[in-house]
Amino acid sequence: MSKNKTIEVNTAHYVIKGAIKQVLNKTVTDKVTFRNKKKKEGSITIFYDEEMPNDSTLKEIETVVNEFIQQGKPIIHESLPRVEAEEKYKDGVNGISLHTRVPLPEKVETLEVVVVDDWCIGCTTQGPFFENTKELGRIEVLRYNHRPQKNQLDIVFSVKPLDVNNNNNNNNNNNNNNNNNNNKKKKNNKNNQKEERYGFNIDTPNSASECLLNSILNDKILNLNDQQKQDLIKRHQEQFTSHLTLLTNSFYCKGFKAASSNNK
Repeated sequence: MSKNKTIEVNTAHYVIKGAIKQVLNKTVTDKVTFRNKKKKEGSITIFYDEEMPNDSTLKEIETVVNEFIQQGKPIIHESLPRVEAEEKYKDGVNGISLHTRVPLPEKVETLEVVVVDDWCIGCTTQGPFFENTKELGRIEVLRYNHRPQKNQLDIVFSVKPLDVNNNNNNNNNNNNNNNNNNNKKKKNNKNNQKEERYGFNIDTPNSASECLLNSILNDKILNLNDQQKQDLIKRHQEQFTSHLTLLTNSFYCKGFKAASSNNK
């Protein structure tokens, strides 16, 4: 067993095969490598007889594999006698063969078969492996090494946890939404209290002006004390200005001084 082997990279080797098949249409793996245990880095070497791919192609592999990971697909791990495994999976999965281009030595009689949904398949001599793709987190494709003389392409990757910053941002957004909702509730409670005090909401200008007219006609405004009247005028002088012509006669008829005369 490689000293750099981790469950993350061991599982990722199989999951990334499906993305390589989808993006590059290559299904033959030469080998897999465990590079750095601490950084959870690994690489997969495929048979590649074309021109060197560009950076956007590698980015596409990364996008495709991470979209698949987040689907939460089951990862089936079977320990089978070699003969039985080769017969059961002789047709491979998704065009991908059970063995790499160079099969395990004939002396290996038991195979650890890994099947990821209908995405890919592979075998090794030992685990461990995750049971669901979501446990991987995400895969970041770091770089590649093209060896045209050998028809090989190394794709180097690392396995990382889901972006903590995005999760924190989501939590912050949720907290902000909750705070906004709480503030709205508080404001509504204050408005309700003001409606109970004045008979209409004095912090909603249009509503206040309309309700003021209704209040005047219904004699509700006569129940306001002087301080309440002054408060009303001070808060909504600008809004009431456009209604002064309409309201003036009513103000004086009801014994309420017009805003314009009180605030000169």
